[in-house]
This record gives sequence, C-alpha cells and structure tokens, in this order.
Amino acid sequence: MATIFGIPNVQERALDHEATFDSSTYGITVATTASYSVYVYWVGGSSSATSSHYRIFDGTTAAGECRVNQSIRTGEWIYCDTVTLTAGNDAVVKIGDDCEKGKNVIADAVRFVKLTMGPQGPKGDKGEKGDTGAAGPQGAKGDTGSQGLQGPQGAKGNTGATGLQGPQGMKGDTGSTGLQGPQGAQGPQGAKGDTGATGLQGPQGMKGDTGSTGLQGPQGPQGAKGDTGATGPQGLPGSLSGGSISGTLSGNLCTDKNIYLISISGHSFSSIPDTNGQFAISYVPAGRYTLVILQGGVAVYTLGNVDVFDGNTTNLGSVPIPDCDS
Repeated sequence: MATIFGIPNVQERALDHEATFDSSTYGITVATTASYSVYVYWVGGSSSATSSHYRIFDGTTAAGECRVNQSIRTGEWIYCDTVTLTAGNDAVVKIGDDCEKGKNVIADAVRFVKLTMGPQGPKGDKGEKGDTGAAGPQGAKGDTGSQGLQGPQGAKGNTGATGLQGPQGMKGDTGSTGLQGPQGAQGPQGAKGDTGATGLQGPQGMKGDTGSTGLQGPQGPQGAKGDTGATGPQGLPGSLSGGSISGTLSGNLCTDKNIYLISISGHSFSSIPDTNGQFAISYVPAGRYTLVILQGGVAVYTLGNVDVFDGNTTNLGSVPIPDCDS
C-alpha cells in the first residue's frame, strides 16, 4: 500500500532555505507503527540542484535522510530511505538546497510504502561491484584551533628623529655688576737728560748705602677694561600680574606626555602636560588668545577665543585631541 502526497501547483523554484512537506497539512497521519520506504518524485532540468537534501521525521524526531541529484532522472520515483514511523505521529518530509544556493530545488511529490515481511527468499548471487560514486560535497569548515604561543619579541626599532626645538623661554633677570678690574700699569718714566762726557773709569768703589725712596711719580693713564665678571645668581621673580589657563588633554594620548606642548600662538607662554594630561599656563596678561597643541613639534589641535582675566584661571576642562601618532 502506498501513500502519496505533494504540494499542489508547485514546480521548480530557487531556494536559499528549506521547503517543507508536512503530512499534518496534507492529512497524512501514520496509522500503524511499521517500516516505510520513502520515494521522491520531481520533474527537473539542467538548472536543478545536484544535491537536494531530503530529511524524514517521525513527528518531530529525525528518522532518515537522503540527497538526490534533481538535474537527472526526472519524472520517475526515486528511492530515498527506509524509516520506522509511529502510529498517531505525523509523517514529515523536509527538502532544502543547503549545498547549492541559487539552484532550483523541486518539490513535487513524496510516496510512503509500508513494508510487509514475507518469507525470506533464497540468497541471490553476488552482484558485480558497482562504480564508485561521485565525491560528495566538501564538509563544513572546522572550528578554529586554539591560539598559538606568543612569538619572541621583535628587535628594537631605530630611534626616531629628534623633535623640533621648543619656543625660546622668557628672558632672565640681568645679573649683578661684576667686580672692578685691576689698576692699570705705572706710567712711563720722564725723559732722560743729556749724558755728560764719559770720564775715565775709576776703580769700582764700595757699594753705598741704599738711598731713600724717591717721590711717587704722577699717576699713569687708566688701564684697559678688565674681563667681565661671572654672572651672579638669578634674583627672585618679581610680582607678576595676569591670569592663567588650565585644562586636561583627552583622547588616546601618547604614553610619553613630554611629546606634547601647549603654547599660546604668537607668544612665549607654554606648558608640558603631566602624566594625567593636565596642564597650566600662568602669568598670562589679560586678553583673548589662540591655544595651539603640538605633538612632536607638529600642531595637531588649535583652540581659538580663549579669554584670560587678571587674577583668574580660565579652565578649559577636557580638551579632545587626535589619537597618538607615534
């Protein structure tokens, strides 16, 4: 006895999901628990799927499956699988093209044939070995293996080029006056009188007593200017007026914060941030300024219209800058 059901008015269609034959929809309920051979039928062509996947269910439990090439053997009943079905359950067959997306999958008809056990016939002769079937589709990609051990640390890279020189600092206080240079040398002796005629040389007399010191001659001209003395220590800073500017750099900052310089455009006021990106510029005269942030000597951010007032601190809060480029 054979039970046949199908999907009315459905021929071939391209699928990327499963089509379902459901016996509860078509009134097929298993009457007797037994083994059933399942056959499938289609009318296809060269554009049909070559690996259509049929799955057979006893109610909701998977009972069997097969794959068929719908581009050949069109218009005939093709054996799929033999399964055991339970009385009272729905017989369900699902067909899906889960190997060749975009090919035509055809759902025409399915036949269930209940098997009855007759006496076993004599064993037939062994048939010839059939041809080897075509290779099946490639299996799904396996899971990614565990991560390998970390490789050794690479060689140290070359030292980067020296950054640009920062702006010139403020002029220091004038040092104290150096010590007075030494007194100049004594002036030249006055002109010598005419020499008298030379008398005969007498015998050398005994050495006389040292005469008294003569009067001091006139002061000679002033000597050359002595070398400038060493610069004295810098004095304490005087009382400075003005206000200050503070803020905190934010974003993906470079690890070395010394690479940043916050300066006031056109002026010598500047600051280097601390390890948290905080900075402060003090003793700035009252006025409106443009703040420039440099990374490695290159301007990466400009903030205009920063107002400073005497005796006050202008807190800019969080100052976002581009990510570290090092």
